[in-house]
Formats: sequence, C-alpha cells, structure tokens
Amino acid sequence: MPGVQTLLNDLNSQFTPSQIGQTAKKREEFAPGKPLVGVLVGKQHSLHPIYQRYLKRLPEAIQETLRSVIYHALGDKDLAGKPRPPRQITFAWMPGYDYEITVTDVGDTKKTPGGITVFIRSPYDK
Repeated sequence: MPGVQTLLNDLNSQFTPSQIGQTAKKREEFAPGKPLVGVLVGKQHSLHPIYQRYLKRLPEAIQETLRSVIYHALGDKDLAGKPRPPRQITFAWMPGYDYEITVTDVGDTKKTPGGITVFIRSPYDK
C-alpha cells in the first residue's frame, strides 16, 4: 500500500532532531494502555482514513510494540535512572505476506546520538 509509505514519511518528519521536542510533548498519548489509533496522524491529514484502517488491521502485539517504542523514545530514563532526552525514530515499511516488526536501537556515542529504527512489513491493504 503506497499510502503506508507516505504516512511513514510524514511520521519520520515528526521524529527528526528538529521536531522531536514537539513530538515529545505528546508522550503520554503513548502511555501503556493507550491505543495508537488517532495518534500522530490527526484527522486533518488527508491520509488519516488510511492510517486508521491500517492500524486497526495490525496485530495487537505489533501495535503494542509500536506504542511502547514510541513511548520509550519520547523521554525515558537511562539505566542509571537519569532522564534521557527524546530519541530519533526512523520508520520504514515493506510489503510482505504476514505482519512483522523489527526494532533496532543504536546507542549514543561520544560523537553522535544514536536512534531507533522500526521496520514494519505487512500485506498490501486491499
């Protein structure tokens, strides 16, 4: 579904270094128990219906994985319990037979910040 790729491009823009601070203000919308449907892609977005339909079709385990990764990235604590600034996320999609999700978390170095990549594979929407 080409619409998913377009949506992910829009989502990626919300998680860039220049925008992540604004997106982090929405962190509690991704708290445990909150649904993904309706978050990040507002009703005013032209692809909102595609986004809603796509998320509703995702298996619950994948929805929960997405929610928790976003919640974690938008402001968590490090292993020592110190607050950590929001982390960049890159979303990618590829058509596939079944639903799959792969999450890669690259840590910060002394010279560069790390980031998270979320790779989703799913059937085309029919």
